[in-house]
Amino acid sequence: MTITAKQLIAPQHITNAAATYYTATRVTGRVDMMTATNTDTAAHTLTVHIVPSAGSAATGNKIISAKSIMPGETYVCYEMLGQNIPSGSFIQALADANTAIVLTASGVEIS
Repeated sequence: MTITAKQLIAPQHITNAAATYYTATRVTGRVDMMTATNTDTAAHTLTVHIVPSAGSAATGNKIISAKSIMPGETYVCYEMLGQNIPSGSFIQALADANTAIVLTASGVEIS
């Protein structure tokens, strides 16, 4: 077994439609830290899913549901800390507005 520290999601603005930001490819990923920063002047919401292989974002895999983040706030996504992402599964996220929230995550990949 090999454990590799990795930036799972490089800092980037997320979109207002569910998009994939990390996929566990032939490894199991584990989220050790995830933050979301609102770079806008108004409050915005963040939604995050851990989607199983060949699945889609749905109520049953929603981990963070429309979390309101205030202007200039950096939110530590406690709901994601320690979450395992099985091989083939992926993290999808969306905000209520394009380019309002910067998402980043780090963790490990286990192979």
